[in-house]
Amino acid sequence: MQVPILLSAENPKEALKTLTYWMNNEPVTILLIIGENEVAQKVMDKMTNLLNSNDPFYKGVVVIQVPEIKYILEKLKTLKVNPRINLIPWNTIDEYVMISISNVYHNIGDFVLASKYTNRPIYYIERLIFKALAFDKELSI
Repeated sequence: MQVPILLSAENPKEALKTLTYWMNNEPVTILLIIGENEVAQKVMDKMTNLLNSNDPFYKGVVVIQVPEIKYILEKLKTLKVNPRINLIPWNTIDEYVMISISNVYHNIGDFVLASKYTNRPIYYIERLIFKALAFDKELSI
């Protein structure tokens, strides 16, 4: 059974080390789940089901829950962002529930607000994965 990875909520160095490992050593698309609130838990539950559904679409996806986004925020700010989306409002990052990161170039594919996720969960999950895959290339922005 595949389970999401939980970054440390107490140790900033350990949280960053775990994220860096998954970015640099495993060829996977990463879905970061931000926070430990009710919406984040709904995403985690849905993703656990999808990861274990035998659907080949989810085989190359790793889900990482980030209880303390501040621990990895500087690392995220260094990543290039899909040029078709607006710049990420880092000062309000706590309002978001998911960010996708591509598996080779480590670009941010997309992000979704927590307030929007519950309207169409599967749509937002799949959109984030597709956008990470689509923008897994050299971005010169």
